[in-house]
Amino acid sequence: MFHSGLQIRVGSVRRVFSVPSAKRPHVVKAVYEEVARRLARRDVPTELIQANRVLYRAADLKYMTLNANGVFPRTAANQALVVRDGNWDTNRFSGRSMAPGVPSRGGLYCAIQQAALVNELLHYTANQPGVLMNTATGLPFPSSTFAQKFVVKIRLMHSLMVCDISPHNSDSKQFLESIGNAPSVQNALRQGGHIPISFWAELVDGHDCSAARGLGLAVAHSGYLHGLQAATVRQSDRALDESGDNIVLFGADGQPVSGLWVECAYRFPISGPPEEIPVSF
Repeated sequence: MFHSGLQIRVGSVRRVFSVPSAKRPHVVKAVYEEVARRLARRDVPTELIQANRVLYRAADLKYMTLNANGVFPRTAANQALVVRDGNWDTNRFSGRSMAPGVPSRGGLYCAIQQAALVNELLHYTANQPGVLMNTATGLPFPSSTFAQKFVVKIRLMHSLMVCDISPHNSDSKQFLESIGNAPSVQNALRQGGHIPISFWAELVDGHDCSAARGLGLAVAHSGYLHGLQAATVRQSDRALDESGDNIVLFGADGQPVSGLWVECAYRFPISGPPEEIPVSF
């Protein structure tokens, strides 16, 4: 348990581990252009994330360098706020556009609830060097996964307006359906004989994130939204609703996202309870 009250617990979640990429640039472009039109009309579901809201983010342990007093210097802790995927093709809503005329943009992925943090972390660390896999479940051992990571507790310094496609927003379903039913998007989805099941299925595709990338990049370049709120697609078997929400805050590659304050950090030894690490100048 975190000293703040946040609990990390992991059940036996069976899933297929994969990293999505934008395999269909024409879909990226069609979705981007359709969403951009809606954004220009302010015809998108949004949520104002209030200042002082708490977010959590996991980062590689190599970025945690403590001083002699066991304090995490703020300049070092702020490395957890740096956008690093602007030139990658591995994240769902951010990264390389892969499509001509569509600008790339990086994103900082944060979790609101513990379930989203745990599910995403276990998914993306599976089969990585140093992470021990449980052959009985096909999952990483949680202790092995968390031993290579630290988690920062982030406080917002000011309110942020985000596009909200989470199930908690009553307008998100209609918005996503309208994007998927747009003629230009339908034509793009059907190219090459592909028969789309639904736009939601396209967004959560574990292998091809073309639709999600187009949507995310349109939000990133809206000029007035800071990010995107969406439910994690990594499911837990503990409860149907135990998935949690992610917030992707868009920013320039290699630069920290502004308006965020690292309050403290947590480290997870293989043996023993989690440790709360103070952050200070």
